[in-house]
Amino acid sequence: MSVHIRNLKKDRGVRKNKSGNLSAVFVTIARLLFISGVIFFVVNLRVSINEKAESLNRDAARIKKKIHTLNREIEHLKIQREMLSSWPHIKRKINEFNLPLRSPDPSQVRSLALTEAPREKRQQALNVSQR
Repeated sequence: MSVHIRNLKKDRGVRKNKSGNLSAVFVTIARLLFISGVIFFVVNLRVSINEKAESLNRDAARIKKKIHTLNREIEHLKIQREMLSSWPHIKRKINEFNLPLRSPDPSQVRSLALTEAPREKRQQALNVSQR
C-alpha cells in the first residue's frame, strides 16, 4: 500500500517547458526594446521638428526686421529725392555755383498740341484698358 498522497491541484496545471521559457523572455525583451526604440525615435523626431520650427521663426523675425528697415530707408530716399528735385533747391544750387541760365535754342523747343479725342474713341480706349 502506498502511503503517498497526490496533490491533484498541482498535477492538473499545464507544465511549462523550462527551455521554452527562455525564448519567451527573449521575445518579451525584444518587444520591449522595439517599443522603447519607436518611442525614442518619435521623441527625437518631435524635438528635431520643434528645433527647426524655432530656427525658422527666428529667421522670419530677422527677415521681417530687415524688410522694415529697408522700407524705412526707401521712404527716406524718396523724400530726399523729392527734396533735391524741388525748384527751391535747384535755384539755390544755381545761385551757389553761379550758373548762367540762358534761353533755349528755337530748335530745342517743340510745341505739343493736345486735342480732345472724339467721345466714341475715348470710350473704346477705356473699354480696352479695362479688359
